[in-house]
Amino acid sequence: MAAQTDAEAGPARGPTGRRRGARSSCARRAGALARLLTSPDLATLVTEAMSAGLTDAGATGAVLYLTADDATLRPAAGTGAGARATAEPEPLPADAPHPAATAVRTRHPAHAQDPARSSSVAFPLLTDGRCLGALLIVRPTTAPPDQDGTAAIEAVAAVCAHRIDRLLAPEPLPAPSVGPALDLALRRVAGATRAARLELAMSSADIGAFDWDMTTGSVLWDERLCRLFGLDPKEFDERIETFFEAVHPADRPRVERAVADSRRTGEFAVDYRIVRPDGVLRWLTAKGHVLDDREGRSTRMVGVAQDRTDERERQRRERERQRRERERREFVLTTTRAFTAGSTTRDVVDTMTGIVLPALGASALALHVEQHGRLRLAGARGYSADGMRRLGEIGRLDATTPLTAALASGRPLFITSRRRYLAAFPGTGALPEPRHHAWAVLPLTAGHAVVGTCVISYDAPRHFTEDDEAQATALSGILAQSLARARLSDERRRQMTELQRMMLPRSLPDLPGLAVAVRYLPGTAGLDVGGDWYDILPLADGRVGVVIGDVQGHSVQAAAVMGQVRTALRAYAAEGHDPATVMSRTNTMLCALDTELFATAAYVEIDGEADRARVVRAGHPYPVRIQAGGAVDEVQAAGGLPLGCEARQEYPVHEVELPPGAGLLLYTDGLVERRSVSYDASVEQLLRVLAGWSGTGSPDDPRQELELLADHVTAAAASMAERDDVAVLLVRRHHPGGCPRPAAGRRADWRIAPGDLRGAHRARHALDRELAHWGLSAVGPDAALLTGELLANAVQHTEGPVELCARHTPGTLRVDVLDHSHHRPLPPRPAVGSASLLGRGLRVVDAVADRWGWEPRGERKSVWFELGTGERREAGRP
Repeated sequence: MAAQTDAEAGPARGPTGRRRGARSSCARRAGALARLLTSPDLATLVTEAMSAGLTDAGATGAVLYLTADDATLRPAAGTGAGARATAEPEPLPADAPHPAATAVRTRHPAHAQDPARSSSVAFPLLTDGRCLGALLIVRPTTAPPDQDGTAAIEAVAAVCAHRIDRLLAPEPLPAPSVGPALDLALRRVAGATRAARLELAMSSADIGAFDWDMTTGSVLWDERLCRLFGLDPKEFDERIETFFEAVHPADRPRVERAVADSRRTGEFAVDYRIVRPDGVLRWLTAKGHVLDDREGRSTRMVGVAQDRTDERERQRRERERQRRERERREFVLTTTRAFTAGSTTRDVVDTMTGIVLPALGASALALHVEQHGRLRLAGARGYSADGMRRLGEIGRLDATTPLTAALASGRPLFITSRRRYLAAFPGTGALPEPRHHAWAVLPLTAGHAVVGTCVISYDAPRHFTEDDEAQATALSGILAQSLARARLSDERRRQMTELQRMMLPRSLPDLPGLAVAVRYLPGTAGLDVGGDWYDILPLADGRVGVVIGDVQGHSVQAAAVMGQVRTALRAYAAEGHDPATVMSRTNTMLCALDTELFATAAYVEIDGEADRARVVRAGHPYPVRIQAGGAVDEVQAAGGLPLGCEARQEYPVHEVELPPGAGLLLYTDGLVERRSVSYDASVEQLLRVLAGWSGTGSPDDPRQELELLADHVTAAAASMAERDDVAVLLVRRHHPGGCPRPAAGRRADWRIAPGDLRGAHRARHALDRELAHWGLSAVGPDAALLTGELLANAVQHTEGPVELCARHTPGTLRVDVLDHSHHRPLPPRPAVGSASLLGRGLRVVDAVADRWGWEPRGERKSVWFELGTGERREAGRP
């Protein structure tokens, strides 16, 4: 092989290993950097960049990419291996995987390998916090530049960015002239810096750009912005005063404040209205940046303005739609509640007069009900004596009247003026009242049966909107149901009363330490059945649940829904769920039923051991607490919506102290509702009745005392000629058998992770120590044996944690093992052959425990056993 020449070997090294040509190379780069700062154009700039350090970093070519108006990157100049990129320039999308686009997005160098075992590295061109584009270098190796090379390229890129910013800076604005030309404005906008133009986002057809010289007052608009202001671009005079004259007078102060703030912050943003020359009002949103000169003075603002009129109009219409929908919903709910409280046709007329007419802005109404093929006037308001007479004479179903026309079409009939009324119904029997000028005639049908009609009159001509029609349609349905209920209540009184009583508990359970009294009074005037109910639910651990509720309406459906709600609530409580979950699941069940009825309910869980009660309400009246000394107060428990209104409704739990001697009164609203007395006043009267009760029964018989109190509470309602259904439930805590209350028990709890047999072993020994501390060493061995059997089974077969709970009350030790498995423990079977190992744990529990069993606890289950700790414990039992 030929020996390498000195020229091929490169510069010789000195004693220190430093190349003797390094000094001359540094001088060459310094000169190139100086030439970079004075490059007259981009092509010269990229050529000088190679000499300034890119070649020393291993570059064989370079490409200069600049950011375009549409946020793409375009190759502006190239040299060496990068010259091909500028021959056929293709724009790069901002999100392209190309290293130049990546460098601009991340503002950090980006490296990419090429298939031909070369690579490219792009460096962002940053100046004053802006990114003008990227400098991409091509290298004949796949490895990225080393630390020295990267530093050299970053230095070159920084100098290039500085020079590019100067090269792209706009020329000074010419002096304002008369008769400006559009091409001057376009040239002015085109001269803006790349970063500023990118932020203006001028690609949308509804966005226009402006450039305001804040020192001369000259402002340039592009063609789009001229169109937004309703101006011909050729006639725009470039005066800032023209802009302010177009701004709505009410919005000018806001725009002026935004301009003043922009001089301080550098950012301009404001929403304002403009008045076009043709008088059209438009909403614009403007945003911009303020540029300072070298002395820090604000000299120029560049920005964009966007027409937001259509968007604001859509938002306004949407807000108006939501408002109307909200009002319609509130109207329907208010009307439904009002009609639910009524029980007679007179109640319906009063509700229409007191609630519906003011809500609709009407002045009169007439209500007819169908009876034996005719329409009979049931009630009217706002009519003269002669008008009442005519209303009573137009009841024939074959006559041509507004009433029969509405019934024939099955839809509400709207008449906007007297002229239209007289043209459609010229008969003298249908002549309207002189002061009535518009009408809404509602056909009242239930199913396929005609219930009646309702005529709502207005004292001025009226244009009925779609909302009016929707509201009238909803009212027609509610009113028809109310009238149908009132008309049929008498006919179905006996059947419905029997059905109602079948739905209520036939007998009350005997609850130690708790006295209970209930009353149910059917409604009068045909409302003999409704959805009122009560129930008493014995629960695990000596707890008791009491519930009272009221389903909307008085019908077979209401009674059926009441039965379903009562059954569901009882089932969820028996599963061991907490009160909030019981109410929530019952609500979900009712929402899933094919019914429009809702129900109110109050559920109280009484824990005698803890002297407390937990209250959950679903739109129901507050329970009343009766203290042992006779004081009474409402339990102000926060509640949720009635059952069946909203599927995801949550119900908060309120705890209240309930020591022995204290009691609770739960009732439905029929107990306190009076026609001539407000609801609050009726509740206050009920509290006074309870507070004034002195009792006449023997204190040794708490049940008799409570029965007398139930009679006393319902006496006023029972004497009313007209009333809704009434349900009352009284419960009072007392000492069983008149004995003093036993001392509070003791309790200890442990938690074991799933599968942790060692943890189960430690919990069993901890229980043994706790029993010794309680003085129950005599039952310790049996308790340890039984606990070990139950814990071993639970820890191995459940996915969640296991809890061990021991409670000692005088005479009894109870141990619960709670797990997340829903497998029901099977009763132990006799040991036969190989099956003798099956069920061994439960056979041990059955043989040793005094009592044992299992019960659901909501999402968990409890397997428990009890051992006697006193004289009831059999001596010597294994």
